[in-house]
Amino acid sequence: MEKDQYFLKLDLSKGYWQMPRRMEDIPKTAFVTMDCHYEFLRMPFGMMNSGATLTREEVAVRNGPYVDYIDDLLVHTETWEVHVETLGGF
Repeated sequence: MEKDQYFLKLDLSKGYWQMPRRMEDIPKTAFVTMDCHYEFLRMPFGMMNSGATLTREEVAVRNGPYVDYIDDLLVHTETWEVHVETLGGF
């Protein structure tokens, strides 16, 4: 058994901001300031179900050669080809 040679650390501390919103849900995130009307295109922290959505995506990602450290993932593979194929989902 070979030892892994390729490693990549993914920091998920801002994971909420990486999750795209469905087009039909974008207007639901609207808020108004004195200057303008805004809508989130990505999932903001603190919205209902945002934690569950992020957790569901993390669980899907973990079905591979990953080591989980709370808000970090360490991807490790033996060969460059497998590494590139594994990271294709990111």
